[in-house]
Amino acid sequence: MSNQDNNKPKPPPASTGFGLDWANEYREAASARKTISVGFFDTAYKNKTDRDSVRPRVVFLKGISIASRLVEQSLRRSGHVVNLAADRSQFEEMISAGRFEVALIDDSLSLPQRMDLIAMITGRPHAIPVFLLVEPSAEVDGKRAVAVGATAYFVKDPNGAYLLAVPERIEQCLPRRRPNPEPPRSAPPVVEMDSETTGQIDVSEVAKRALSPNKESKRACFVVLAGSNVGSVITLDDDVIVIGRDSTCNLQILDEGVSRFHARVLTDEHGEVIVQDMGSTNGTFVSGERISKRRLRDGDKVLVGRQTVLKFVLQDSLERTYYDEMYESSTRDALTGTYNRKYCLERMVQDLSFARRHRLPFSCLIFDLDHFKKVNDTHGHQTGDQALVSVASAVLATVRTEDVVGRYGGEEFVIVASGTDAIGGATLGERIRKIVSESEIEVRSSAGGLIHVTVSVGVASVRPGSIIDAHTVLGEADKNLYRAKEAGRNCVVATEIGEATHRRPL
Repeated sequence: MSNQDNNKPKPPPASTGFGLDWANEYREAASARKTISVGFFDTAYKNKTDRDSVRPRVVFLKGISIASRLVEQSLRRSGHVVNLAADRSQFEEMISAGRFEVALIDDSLSLPQRMDLIAMITGRPHAIPVFLLVEPSAEVDGKRAVAVGATAYFVKDPNGAYLLAVPERIEQCLPRRRPNPEPPRSAPPVVEMDSETTGQIDVSEVAKRALSPNKESKRACFVVLAGSNVGSVITLDDDVIVIGRDSTCNLQILDEGVSRFHARVLTDEHGEVIVQDMGSTNGTFVSGERISKRRLRDGDKVLVGRQTVLKFVLQDSLERTYYDEMYESSTRDALTGTYNRKYCLERMVQDLSFARRHRLPFSCLIFDLDHFKKVNDTHGHQTGDQALVSVASAVLATVRTEDVVGRYGGEEFVIVASGTDAIGGATLGERIRKIVSESEIEVRSSAGGLIHVTVSVGVASVRPGSIIDAHTVLGEADKNLYRAKEAGRNCVVATEIGEATHRRPL
C-alpha cells in the first residue's frame, strides 16, 4: 500500500445521533481532501470558496397546505438543510439561536403576525434574508411584507413555478465564503478530522427539546388506531368536542355504527379530560368497558361505533410532529404531495356511503397525462417528474378544499368529489383539462426550454340515493378515461350512473 493511500482520510462510521446527516457530507469532503468544521444542523466546510457547493440552512415556518409541503420537498431535493418550526414561538426560538442563513414563512399566520416576525428578524444585529409564500389572491400581502423588510415573496401559482423559484432564489442568499474564515466566538473550534477522530457537534433545537429536563406542557389528543384515517391526530383544544356522524360535529366520524351525535369530550376547570356518551345506539367504550361518563387517562382507548378506536394521549410538540409526519408519509405521495392510492380508495368508500345515506350526488374523476412516456423518453425522467408535480399543483389549486386528489398510479390521478352532481363533475373535468393544457413546464435538462402537456379525463357521477359501490364507480370513470383516449386525447368523457338510468352520457 502506498503512502498516499495511508494518508487518505477514512470516513467515520455513520452518525447514530438525532438524524444529523453530516456524516455523508464528510465522506465527500474527505475524498476531496477538505478539512471540515462541524457546526449546527449541517456541515460547513473550511477553505471553501465555491458557494454553489454549500447551501443555506433554512428555517421554515410551515403551513398546513399541500403547497407548503411541496415547497419543503423541493428544498430538500435541492440539497438544502430545512428545519421546520411547528408554530410561531418555536420559529422565534430557532431564529434567536442565530444558526440559520434564511427564514421562510408560509401564510399559516395572519398578516399582522407575519409583519411582526419580519420586523423581529430584520431588526436583529445579524439580520438574515426572510421570504414569504402567499396565495395568488393575496399578492398584495407579499408587497407589504417587502415594504417592511422582507427580501422577496413567492406566489403559489397553479402551474407550480414557485417550487423551482424558491430553492433557486434561496441559493443566491449564501455569500461567497472568504478563504480560511475565522469561526465566530460562539462556534465550536475547527476540528482536524482523521480516521480516529470523532467531531464534537451541536445538537439541533429538536434534540435539545428532547433532552431538556424541563418538561413542556402537553396537549390532549386522540390518535386514530382503527377505522378511517388511521394514524391521524386530533387535538382536543376546544372545551367541548362532539363526536358523531353528523356534519355539524367537531369530530365527524363516517362509521355506520356511530350515531349522529354519539359522545362528547369535555375539559373541566382542572384541565382533566372527560368523555361522555350522548345516548348513542351502540354505546361508548373506554378500555373495553361501556361507560356513560369517564375521566380519561393517558393511554386509554375509546371505542365509538363498530370499528373506530381512538387512543387518548398527552403529547408535547415533538411527539405531535412525529405523529403528524408518520401520518403524512403513510397517506401522501412523496413526489406530488397528493394523497396516495390507498387513502383515496378508503375516502371514496366513506364519502360514497355518506352521499348515499344523505341522498347527495357524488362524482369520481380519473385523468392521466397524454403521451407521458414520450415526455420521459424525449426530455428525461426529471422533466417527467416535474410535469407530474406541476399538474398536481395546478389541480390542487382548482378543486374544492373538501375534494380528495390522489395519485392513482404512474401518471394517473383520481379525484373524489362528494356532493358534486353530473353537471358539476363534467364541468370540473373540463376545468382541469383546460388549466393543465395552459400550464408551462420547465425542461429539466441541458436542452432547457418549456413544454406543454395535456390530460384526458374520465368522469363518473352517481345519482342521489343510488346504491352503487365504489368499485363500480371507479370502473365507470376508468372506462370513460379510455373513451377519452380513443376520442383523440385532451378531452373529457362523463357519464351518470344510478338506479334510474344505468348510464347517461353528458
